[in-house]
Amino acid sequence: MQNQEIALGGEQPIICTGVRNVQSQEVVPAYIVREDVGNVSMDAIVDTAAEITVISEEVYRRLIPKPRLSGKRRVQMADKGQASWANLVGPISVKVGLLSTQETIYVAQINDDMLLGVDYLGQIQCCDRFRGPHLTGARRADPLADFGFGQEIQGLSKAKDSIVTVLYNWTTREITVPENTFVGTAYELSGDGLNQEADHVHERNPAIRSCQVTPDLPSHLEPLWLDSKTELDDQQAGSLRSLLAEYQDVFAKSDFDLGDFTAVYHTVDTGQAAPIKQRMRRTPIHFKGEEDAHLDKMLEAGVVPPSVSEWASPPVLVRKRDGSVRWCVDYRASNKITRKDVFLLPRIEDCVDALDGNLWFSKLDANSAYWQVRLDEESKAKTAFCTRRGLFEFVRMPFGLCNAPATFSRVINMVLSGLNWESVLTFLDDVCVLGRSYDDHIDNLRKVFERFRTYELRLKPRKCSLFRREVEFLGRLVSKNGIQILLESIAAVQKWPVPRTVKDIQRFMGLTNYHRLFIKDYSRVAEPLFRILKNNEFRWREEEEQSFENLKKALTETPVLGIPSTNDPFILDTDGSDVAIGAELIQLQAGAKRVIGYRRRHGQEAYPYDERPRAYGVRGSPSMENQGVPARGLARGERRSTMATPKKPPREVS
Repeated sequence: MQNQEIALGGEQPIICTGVRNVQSQEVVPAYIVREDVGNVSMDAIVDTAAEITVISEEVYRRLIPKPRLSGKRRVQMADKGQASWANLVGPISVKVGLLSTQETIYVAQINDDMLLGVDYLGQIQCCDRFRGPHLTGARRADPLADFGFGQEIQGLSKAKDSIVTVLYNWTTREITVPENTFVGTAYELSGDGLNQEADHVHERNPAIRSCQVTPDLPSHLEPLWLDSKTELDDQQAGSLRSLLAEYQDVFAKSDFDLGDFTAVYHTVDTGQAAPIKQRMRRTPIHFKGEEDAHLDKMLEAGVVPPSVSEWASPPVLVRKRDGSVRWCVDYRASNKITRKDVFLLPRIEDCVDALDGNLWFSKLDANSAYWQVRLDEESKAKTAFCTRRGLFEFVRMPFGLCNAPATFSRVINMVLSGLNWESVLTFLDDVCVLGRSYDDHIDNLRKVFERFRTYELRLKPRKCSLFRREVEFLGRLVSKNGIQILLESIAAVQKWPVPRTVKDIQRFMGLTNYHRLFIKDYSRVAEPLFRILKNNEFRWREEEEQSFENLKKALTETPVLGIPSTNDPFILDTDGSDVAIGAELIQLQAGAKRVIGYRRRHGQEAYPYDERPRAYGVRGSPSMENQGVPARGLARGERRSTMATPKKPPREVS
C-alpha cells in the first residue's frame, strides 16, 4: 500500500505496532517475547516503532507491591486518533530471559499487556534486526514468537520504506479493497516536529470513511457518561467520554474505594483532658443486620481496626437519602473538650456572584469524603467506638468530629488552590465546576480531575452531574438564568405542620431564614414568629397563624433571582416600618429589570422616610454594600403616598 489515511502527530511520540500489509496481502510478523515485570508474567510485543515502553493499566493493577505513579507524558495512539496521558512508573524490575534490569516505564490504556519500545531495546543494547527466531541483546538471546493477523495489536508501524497498518471494517457487510487502492496520506514527523500536528488528512476515496473510535469506559462510569451527554452533540459527547476514560482512576468503583490524601492529617486536640468512656447503646433492630455488614466492609477497607483505646463512644447509624447507611459516632462528649478549629466557610452570596456569565455547570461529590483524610497517630485512639463485637477505632477521619468539616474544607481549598472562584466553587464537600462555553468547561473539568488525581482523592460517580445547564448547589437550583429554590424545599414547606412548640417554630424559621433572599418583606411578614422566639414563650393566635401561612405562600411563589453582573447598574428600592427596614435590589440586565434579592433588617426602631435609604445603606445587608450599592446605582425610597408620619424626630444615622 503506497499511502494510508493516517496522520501521525500529537505532543509526544506514538505507541504503535504493525499488523498487516494490505497491498501485498501478506502477513507482516510482529514478535512476542515472554516478559516479567515485577511479579507479573506476560507476553510482551516487541515494537521497534514505539519510542516508549508501556504496560497496560490491567497489568499495573496486578503488580504487588504497587509502584507509585509519578509524572506523565502525552502519547498518541494511532487507532484512537486522540492524545491521552501515560503515567510514569519505576524504577521497576523488568526481566526477559536471563536478563533482569531496573527500568522506568509507562502505564497507559492499551489492549496488549506490554509494548517493548526502542527506549528499552536501546537500553539493553539490542541489535537493529532480528536474527532468526531470536531477539539478540548484549547479554542474552531470547526466543521470539511470530505474531500475525490472528490476534489484535493496536496501532501503526513503520518498517524500512513502507508503512503498514490495519483497515477496519466497521460495518456488518463484507468490503473488498482492491490492490493499489489509494486511501490517504500518512505524514511522518521528525524528532524536532513531534509537537506539531499533521492536521491535513484527505479523504480521497469516498468508499473508505474515517471512523471515530469510542474509548472503552469501565462499567461504573458508563451511567455517568450516558446521563451527562443528554445536552451534548456527538462530538462533544465523544470528548467527554475520552475525558472520563482518561481520568477513570479518579472515580471510585464502590463506596469503599477510597482515596489516600496525605497532605493534611486530621488532629483531635483534647489537651490534657482525661479520656471519655461512654456505655454501649442498643442498635435499633432494623439496623442490626446493616450494622454488622457495614462494620465488616470498614474492616476490609482498612477504615477501622480493632482497638485497645481508653476512649469509647457509641456509634449512630443514619439512613441517607439514597437509602444507604452512614456510619456515625456520637462524639458530642469528646467534642466538648476538643479545641475548636476555626475555618470560615465562604459566604453564599459570594458563591452566587461568581456564577455570572457561566453557561455550563458540573457538580462533583467526593466518595466518602471524610474517610479519604487520614488521622494523625495520637488522634486514632480518641475516635474509638464500642459495638457488641468489641472496640474499634478509626484511622480515617470519621463523621461526627466537631472539626471534621473545617479539615475537609481546608483539604478542598488546598486541592483546588488557584482554581477556586474562577473555574470552580466549593462549599464543604460540594464542588461545582463552571464553564462559559463547552471548551472552557471541559478544560476546567480536566484541571479539577488532574488535581484530584494528584492528591489521590476519589469521586463518587453516581453522585456527580456533568455538563448541566442547571445544577443543585448550596440548596438552590443554579442556571444561567439565575437561582431559585429547589422544588423539594417548596414541597417540604407546603407539607409543614402547624407549630406546637417554640422548638417547632425554630425549625420552621431556620428553613425560611435560609431562603429569605427570595421573600419580599421577610422580616415584616415573620415578625410575629420572631416575637415568640425572642420571648421564648409559645402563644399561637390568629396573628401568628397568618404569619405562618403567609411565609409558606411566599416560599411557594418565589421568583427566579438574577445573578448580579459586574457591568450593569443597580437599583436599590428601600422602605421601612415600625418593626424593620428593608430593600429590594434590582439590576438592569439586557434592558430588563431583574430582582437580585430582597433584604430586610428586623429591629425595634422605625426610621423616618427621609432616613430610610440612608439607614439601609449604613445598617443594611453587607452583601448589598459589597455590590457597590448605591455607589454604582440608584437608591430610592418608598412612595410618599405610602409613608407614615414619623413618630420620632429625625436623628443622625451612623
